Amino acid sequence: MTLIAGYKCADGAVLCADTQLTVPGLLKYPESKVWMHIGNKRPSLFFAYTGYDDYSHMCMEELTKAISQTPDESDMVRRTKEICRELHQRYHPLYKNPDKLGLELILVIQMTKKVRLLHLRGPIVHTIHTFRCAGSGLFLGHAISRDFYYEAMGIEEAARMAAYVLFRVKGNVDGVGLMSQVFLVSDKGYWQSLKKRDVEVLENVYAEYLRESRSVLLSCGNWGNVGAAKHFEAALGEMSTTLLQRRQEIDREYIERSKDLDEERARKNNEEGEET
Repeated sequence: MTLIAGYKCADGAVLCADTQLTVPGLLKYPESKVWMHIGNKRPSLFFAYTGYDDYSHMCMEELTKAISQTPDESDMVRRTKEICRELHQRYHPLYKNPDKLGLELILVIQMTKKVRLLHLRGPIVHTIHTFRCAGSGLFLGHAISRDFYYEAMGIEEAARMAAYVLFRVKGNVDGVGLMSQVFLVSDKGYWQSLKKRDVEVLENVYAEYLRESRSVLLSCGNWGNVGAAKHFEAALGEMSTTLLQRRQEIDREYIERSKDLDEERARKNNEEGEET
């Protein structure tokens, strides 16, 4: 029960996931579904997983070890395929119900001068050239991504799109929820993730947009009707004004929150310095 997604961009890749783990019929609890290995030297690896937690973690550890020990970057994808096939052949025959060993990962390999984005499902591995969604939110996530994604998209823009996709899926698919995680992995060797407060601000903006855009969408139609055209223009102007005002309010709130956090950080550093 989750949504993970990977987006190949002109300057790298974006990886994202929700953080709600679900035990069907029992409980839901927060946990990261993104697993990272940041090497002192390349490669750095970023996994997002869906499916059984323990088996997924064991497989990610095996893959990390194998890929990290592969000296030639051109062999890393081939080695990934070999390990997935070996894991499948080793463990699946041991279980009467092999569905419990379902493995599905989206993997970003950050190499020296490029990023590779892969989809791993059981023994099958293939390169993602555009985007891929997986988990219980797969179909809605794919539909929304298809409306926004384009191949020349940069990682900054794709990160905001990923946050929107997760926001919509969390609101509509059971088992997908809690905090969104979005990671930007650049071809130039750096990576970063959206901060929690940035995701919260984006989701507030997206919710506002959905509320305000409803009247504009529903005022379309009655083509050739002058009155309907004026009504559409008025609705569009009202939405634009409201969203602009809200954007300015959010900017002010964000700046104030950032100042408060910086002051709190400085205060703690001063206290720690005095203690030492």
